[in-house]
Amino acid sequence: MAENGIHVTRRSLLQIGGFAAALSSIPSAWRHLTVWTRAKPQLAELTAESFQPYEGQDFVLARPVAAGAIFSRSVELRLAKVAVHGRVAQIESRNPARYLGKRTRQSFSLHFELQGGEPLGDGLHRLIHRDFVGCQLFLSQVSKPRPDGTLLYEAVFG
Repeated sequence: MAENGIHVTRRSLLQIGGFAAALSSIPSAWRHLTVWTRAKPQLAELTAESFQPYEGQDFVLARPVAAGAIFSRSVELRLAKVAVHGRVAQIESRNPARYLGKRTRQSFSLHFELQGGEPLGDGLHRLIHRDFVGCQLFLSQVSKPRPDGTLLYEAVFG
């Protein structure tokens, strides 16, 4: 092969083999990466059905960044309940001239439980979850501490 100007050594063959092996692993790696890169729904597109499969699971929310701080602290909350507001739709159906076509989704609420830990303040908290990237939820405390110390928070989607 040297006469054609190509000099092949055992080392060069091993390098080519390693490169080929790396290329062959790309499809399986791509399959794992697409979970993180697939299009995520925007906040306005989320519905009660988007959250119902996650009832009973824990979510991590980042607290708002405190004044003078660089990083925010996170807190783990359990999604206790997804509640659909059927009453709102009934009220709006009574006056279709006023409400027809204005609502893009049915109203619903997410009810979260905080067990132990420092209570959250009302305000925007960033949801950290691979299926809900970039969601900012306005959480409000809706209960006094239970005897076991659990606090309830609600995020309302109009």
